[in-house]
Amino acid sequence: EGRGAWAGVWGGEGDLEGGLRGLGAIAPAARASNGLAHVARIEGLRAKALTALGRFAEAESALANATSACLLQGRTNLTWILTAHRAELELARGNRDAGAAATADAHELLRQASLGIPDQAMRDRFVASGSRLIPAVAESPVQAFATPTLLTAREREVASLVAPGLSNPARAGA
Repeated sequence: EGRGAWAGVWGGEGDLEGGLRGLGAIAPAARASNGLAHVARIEGLRAKALTALGRFAEAESALANATSACLLQGRTNLTWILTAHRAELELARGNRDAGAAATADAHELLRQASLGIPDQAMRDRFVASGSRLIPAVAESPVQAFATPTLLTAREREVASLVAPGLSNPARAGA
């Protein structure tokens, strides 16, 4: 599921911790070459992985680093995806209102980034594909914690049993 989806990103290692090690290995080279756009992307990916691992303070720091790198280089075209990562972080923390605000901001920043694409059909495809990377805000806090990128299938199942207040014996029978 969410963690297994990272396997292709991390050369088949298949786990978020391995991915973080991989990003840690390439980050110094990006910084040394003054590749701020690469630093922003690397830190954005770190934030996404750290959020999935529940390491929210570290994810917050990675997002701050990514945003700083974008601003230093004037790469505002990357801010929409970083704002989408911020939305994921806020939703994972249980901050539904902040997550909804970041989601709305990410959609607006994506729209603004698309304005530089002269062809309308290409612009529409860019916005459509980018929109799929922006998290949807769940209708309830229970749904927010059931997001497949954050929990395993079993964790979602347990959350769906705990949320309505079922007792341990009732959950065991489910």
